[in-house]
Amino acid sequence: MPKRLSPAKRVANALRVKRGDRVPILAFIQDHAARLANCSVKDLCQDSDKLLEAQKAVMSNYGFDNLTCPAEEITIEAEALGCRLYFLDESVPVILDHPMRLPVDLYRLPVPDPEKDGRMPFVLETVEKLKEEFGKDVPLVGVVAGPLSLAIAIRGIRGVFYDIHMSEEFAKNVLNFCADVIADYADAVTAAGADIIYLADPWASIPPFSPSFFEKFVCPLMERVLDTLRGYARVYWRIKGLSKFKEPSRILDWFLEICPDFGVVAGEPDLTALGYEFFREKARENRVPLTFVLPPGIFFRGAEAVKDKVYDYLVQGAPGEGLLIVAEKIPYEAPIESVKAAVEVVEEYGILPIHVAEET
Repeated sequence: MPKRLSPAKRVANALRVKRGDRVPILAFIQDHAARLANCSVKDLCQDSDKLLEAQKAVMSNYGFDNLTCPAEEITIEAEALGCRLYFLDESVPVILDHPMRLPVDLYRLPVPDPEKDGRMPFVLETVEKLKEEFGKDVPLVGVVAGPLSLAIAIRGIRGVFYDIHMSEEFAKNVLNFCADVIADYADAVTAAGADIIYLADPWASIPPFSPSFFEKFVCPLMERVLDTLRGYARVYWRIKGLSKFKEPSRILDWFLEICPDFGVVAGEPDLTALGYEFFREKARENRVPLTFVLPPGIFFRGAEAVKDKVYDYLVQGAPGEGLLIVAEKIPYEAPIESVKAAVEVVEEYGILPIHVAEET
């Protein structure tokens, strides 16, 4: 039995493709954390003390290998740019309107100051509190919006399509503005104490957009953001819909050039479409981590289904050096027993080296 490591050391070893004590399992939790802390999601989006207590509850109930602030919350930057929000008790805020109604409004938008505007100061304060509470032993994930999702937040989906149709150059100006806002905010979150930046861009996926759109607009955007973030913090991002490209291997090679920290990041539907071997060999070929993503719906199928899925990931990633498991989203109503099951399987079967290679 290897010596038990701190979560920070465990994650660091995996990201360096070095053997640790066991496979790390991370989760980006906010609205589900409200259930554990007996408060509303609205509280977690506005009260740093309650968000701190909720993350403490996540650690004490589950024992994931990270903290998160603020998970699943990609409206921080949008609000700082003028979006009005409606706060809900059991879900993250929804956007009510878009401040950039006309193209000319782009030049009227203020560049947010993370120390002053919207709830950005609230996030920075909470990151500092979490770091003070847990120190360097638990990696802290700071969540920022992706540039495409932020552009849609401030312009609206129809506005973004209109801009692309009327003037690709102007559309790129909007997207580049969003990329720069995100980079500045991510820099501030990192300075406050975040160890990892989760670049959450749900719109940057296939579908709803096409592979050609992704390569033409999203790829240059991500290069812009990630080039700025490189050297400040580890970055987690995933291409959703990799299997829709004609040349998924080429796209994945590009991804590894600009966002190598978590290596090959694979989730559904791409795992089913391309197969485990495609992702596993790409990770081994490039000597980078292999990260498997748990689908959110698995938690509603019961603890046994979760155990089977996590065990399958461990088998497919054996012997386990460089393997990580991530839950990008755990829904508010997810059964607590199902969430606990994910960590329990890793604790029991994820000890390194994993001795299940013959079962793959």
